[in-house]
Amino acid sequence: MNSDYQSKYWALEVQTSANNTDINKLSGSLVTSNIDLNPHQIDAALFALKSPVSQGAILADEVGLGKTIEAGIILSEYFSRSKKHLLVIAPASLRTQWKNELEEKFNLPAQIVDSSIWHQPHRKKGISPFDFEGVTIVSYNFVVQGTKDFSPYPWDLVVFDEAHKLRNFYKGDNKTANIIYKTFANTKKLLLTATPIQNSLMDIFSLVSLIDANILGNQDSFIDTYLYTERKHQELRQRLQSVLHRTLRKDVLEYIRYTNREAMTVAFEPTPEEEELYNQVSLYIKLHAKFGIQSHARNLVIMMIRKLMSSSTAAVKGTLEGIRNKVSMLQGLMDNGEDVTDLINIYDMTSQYDPEIKNYNRLYKGRGKILNPMEIDPEGKLLDNLIALADSIKVDGKTLKLISAIEEGFAKKKQRKVIIFTESYRTLEYLFDFLTENGFQDKIITFSGNNNSPLHNRIYKEYCRRYPGKVTVSKATDMRQAIVNHFRDDAEIMIATEAAAEGLNLQFCSLLINYDLPWNPQRIEQRIGRVHRYGQKQDVVIINFINKKNLADIRLYDILQYKFKLFDGVFGASDEILGSMFDGVDFERAVAKILDECRTEEEIAKAFDALQEMLNFKREQGIEQAKQLVLENLNPTLQEKLHVTQTRVETFLSRDKQIFWNLTKNILKIIEPGFFINEDTKTFGQFEAQVFPDVHSEINFAVNFSHRLDYTKRDTTYMYYKDKKALRRQPAAYNPQSAFGKRVLTTALELKTPPAHLIIKTPKLKSGLQGRVNVSLYRQTAPDINQRLICTFISHEGEKLDISPETFFDNIAAVEPIRDYGFANLLVSLHDNDIKSAADNDRKATAELLREETEKLNRWQYDEINGIRLGAAKIKNKIDAAHKKLFTEKIISRKLALRKKIAHLQEKYEMDNFASLDKEKAINLAYKRLLEKKKKALKFDYSSELVFDCTFTTFL
Repeated sequence: MNSDYQSKYWALEVQTSANNTDINKLSGSLVTSNIDLNPHQIDAALFALKSPVSQGAILADEVGLGKTIEAGIILSEYFSRSKKHLLVIAPASLRTQWKNELEEKFNLPAQIVDSSIWHQPHRKKGISPFDFEGVTIVSYNFVVQGTKDFSPYPWDLVVFDEAHKLRNFYKGDNKTANIIYKTFANTKKLLLTATPIQNSLMDIFSLVSLIDANILGNQDSFIDTYLYTERKHQELRQRLQSVLHRTLRKDVLEYIRYTNREAMTVAFEPTPEEEELYNQVSLYIKLHAKFGIQSHARNLVIMMIRKLMSSSTAAVKGTLEGIRNKVSMLQGLMDNGEDVTDLINIYDMTSQYDPEIKNYNRLYKGRGKILNPMEIDPEGKLLDNLIALADSIKVDGKTLKLISAIEEGFAKKKQRKVIIFTESYRTLEYLFDFLTENGFQDKIITFSGNNNSPLHNRIYKEYCRRYPGKVTVSKATDMRQAIVNHFRDDAEIMIATEAAAEGLNLQFCSLLINYDLPWNPQRIEQRIGRVHRYGQKQDVVIINFINKKNLADIRLYDILQYKFKLFDGVFGASDEILGSMFDGVDFERAVAKILDECRTEEEIAKAFDALQEMLNFKREQGIEQAKQLVLENLNPTLQEKLHVTQTRVETFLSRDKQIFWNLTKNILKIIEPGFFINEDTKTFGQFEAQVFPDVHSEINFAVNFSHRLDYTKRDTTYMYYKDKKALRRQPAAYNPQSAFGKRVLTTALELKTPPAHLIIKTPKLKSGLQGRVNVSLYRQTAPDINQRLICTFISHEGEKLDISPETFFDNIAAVEPIRDYGFANLLVSLHDNDIKSAADNDRKATAELLREETEKLNRWQYDEINGIRLGAAKIKNKIDAAHKKLFTEKIISRKLALRKKIAHLQEKYEMDNFASLDKEKAINLAYKRLLEKKKKALKFDYSSELVFDCTFTTFL
């Protein structure tokens, strides 16, 4: 029987959210995500949403666990709760990825805002791009440039991607971090990073302080308490548990199938001409490059040239030509020399050296002083000879191995798709021409920092035509996506520079070739991360080229493969690389130094042995132990929790879909009795066959003609496509969050359900039971808003019954007039007790939140006062040290200087002691003010409303 009582109960069950630890806390996002969420991602989202007074959280899962997905769940839940002013701050290269993920996986409206949008003409009319209900995505640079525009805006949540970039906030020299701290001081924040600790425990202090300065307190006190005392790491871990959530990949192997990495090496021998060029260029940069490579950037340029020599002859030739131009300028033969970036012509790998490059270009920009020909002409002639030698080499020995390497890689994969990485733009152009001439014409696309060829522009125009709804105002952003789409759908090969190593999702490709290897292991891991990432379905094959005549190449590869474990296994380098304390740029320079200083194979071998030993030493320092102690046991019961979470999610979604569909069928008979209902396809609507011939393509209907139960989309935009002059409207996504779904729920909740007698038919309950039930809608109205149903059953003999409300209301067979079974007052009393019990549990949970917040404030108060006293103690130590020195000093002048120093320190000590009383008083007042604010925010309140009062009888 389809009764109003059943419909109303189902509507109440769908709309209610349970307490803070229940999976229903995420009901809004679970019913509108377009992907299967993993238990650890839901657990992370619940963590971030658990406290109504928290200033935010850090999600620090290991690389590859989907922190973007976790953030998407949280953003989706905020949006479902009508908190729609949401901001994501990410590196510029990741903005499009964020937009696509949020739109495609969570059906969230998202926009990218940059300077070009901000300064459009409509801004003069007072219209802000931030007046947008959805997720606004900006870069870190945009925030730094426009802080005045962010501060007053009422953001509901701000997400910081790659948050480890803010880690030096405590030093005060990270401009971006300081501006972000001031701009979003009073905004709830979510920080995403795989490496919350990289170089020091002070990294985690910085990130936590960005969220809430009261959690870890005073910097001096933190250093004194935790930086040098291992026994305090357990205490620090406890303090972090309220703000930092971390899942390790080993914890989720049961839920996520990680694909493997398989390394292949292609050994090659350079031609005699290449060896001659290598030796001659090495000799030139070591002994003869006096004018072509100026001293201010000499080390940088030489390092880059050595890397290009491992890339291709084309790259070396272009660089030699750039140096020759510099020499010609000094000879007076040219008006301008090239700057470092043009000279090296590796646009996509110089960003990490920006300060050095800018300094070099500033010093040597423009026409230089014309030198004596006797001094400079020999270098010019030497460069001419080197360029001629390079020009004589048409195909490199390594390149001759490339075709067979590609085909061997394709033989291992189901689809012919490979990305080839190179550090040099000239090598990219050279490989494009070579592969085009050797069987891959029209099957190649390139990706660099200069995507502006006729092919790129044609692909861009096709992308805009095919996906008009995805086009933004940023051509560079859309070009990136257009190239990726073309690689996915049409091309077999993408040749890419380091511009593609960040921000691209290439899970559809599982073959990667490192045509040249960066010396920076972080960059290699970033390359591999484009294909070996969350969502990859196949094992990833990584092909590396090794010059078997070059001992340095061989030893470098050994370190990358066996020390850093970059190329094999399930996890690759993980955050051992991305967050290593040994900075990647320093590693590059260490390799460059070996190549610069070592001539014989024995010298090279010894130098690489020393480098490897240094890596061992670095890895074994206390920071690795601290990371493990502080971060790896934040949640010792995580695996057990994930089992429970997975089961609850599956149960929730299965039941929610079924009762919402049943409810819909009931309510349609009331509000739209003429609608068709198709049980098999879970669709309903006005017209089952929706073909409208000869309709103009620009017409957009004001209503949806059909709806399909779909928990993977939020609400639909009007979707249609043309087919033989016909317009076929797609059924609108239908779920509790959709417009029609809300109409159905509202109608059901307004149904009249006076006291009645319900006949329950189910084998799940004992036949012949008679009794009475009260159901109330319980609402916790503060500090957080939660709703749930409280059901109390008693028998006609006054015994309290344990009956599942779902089983009871799912099986109503008939509705009759209410019967008098007695014990009505007893039921009211028992039901009131159940409501009070629920309120007591919530009150205790709120009290526990207050206790945690009070403990945080107590620690903050202690740390702040301790920091003040530490300052005074440091001065006292200096005074004591000066006194000891005074006692042993024999020279009168030095004694006088020491007495003067002691007097000065004593005066400062007394002044600081005096001032400290006022400072401590201010801290105590601030503590009281903050505590009162927390108490006010965590004031508990609730209400209840009786929705059903019925007698019942059960039978089989």
